[in-house]
Amino acid sequence: MSNQQPSGYDPQTGAPIYGQPAQPQAWPKPESQLPLIALIGAFFVPLVGIIVGHIALGQMRRGQIPSSNQGMAMAGMILGYVFSALTVIFIVAYIAIFAEAFSSGYGYDY
Repeated sequence: MSNQQPSGYDPQTGAPIYGQPAQPQAWPKPESQLPLIALIGAFFVPLVGIIVGHIALGQMRRGQIPSSNQGMAMAGMILGYVFSALTVIFIVAYIAIFAEAFSSGYGYDY
């Protein structure tokens, strides 16, 4: 009998396996902060939510970060697009209202 400790067990027979190195234990990947940054950034600077959301989803797709917060990254990206669109609509409406007000004689009299 050998004085070695078994490095594992055969899954079919349950017999100990000697002489092979034990498999290293796979550690879970740490959670990434990118989905949270995308969500919070979408409220303050919508472009941050869009860009960081796309980066986070791409890294999840490639397996570089865990996909446990995929919904948060999607929400940040979608909110970024929505807030950007609302900002553009607001600016266009603001310009149109002032252009109409000054062209119809409600502005200053010269």
